[in-house]
Amino acid sequence: MASTAFPTLAKKVQLSDGTTYGYVAVPPSTPDHVSFLLLHGYPFSSYDWRHQIAGLQEAGYGLIAPDLLGYGDTDKPRDLKAYRNKTMSTHIVEILDREGIDKVVLVGHDWGVGLASRLATYHRSRFYGLVTIAVAYIEPGYETFGYWKWHNTDEAAQDCNNHSSPSSTPTTHPFGNPTSPQPIKQPNSSVPGV
Repeated sequence: MASTAFPTLAKKVQLSDGTTYGYVAVPPSTPDHVSFLLLHGYPFSSYDWRHQIAGLQEAGYGLIAPDLLGYGDTDKPRDLKAYRNKTMSTHIVEILDREGIDKVVLVGHDWGVGLASRLATYHRSRFYGLVTIAVAYIEPGYETFGYWKWHNTDEAAQDCNNHSSPSSTPTTHPFGNPTSPQPIKQPNSSVPGV
């Protein structure tokens, strides 16, 4: 709960479906600075972003760091259907709308990447770009975190043995699309203020 580290920046909002979210909001210092949407992982809360919140705020960037559904200052529904990524995507976009934020840099960590992936799919026009930490973009049609089942197969062990290389260089692809003709190897200079 970033609200404990930044109580003056903490907000709570009841959304149109009755769900309450807690989050930290920082407006950008100038119109030239973009805002970031920081989605935490499991079993954490927005508190994990406290160092990034401080650094981004100091640099003049705006940000929204919500406690995702089931965590921190946000509701914890018992109905598992409430935790569908499409539903939570709608919640996050409603928070952006209520804050008057049209477009952000989307950052997901760990399990937050699953939600970030769906946000990028359902609401692509709302994002300058997507940053994933610890987990890659999850394409539609795949079970969220279904790759963990694959990790436990003999096929996975063989693939890792056949393709391991200490000299591998990771590249970043636009919205995680490895079939894109142009992987991103440099920071995207078209993002305002970055």
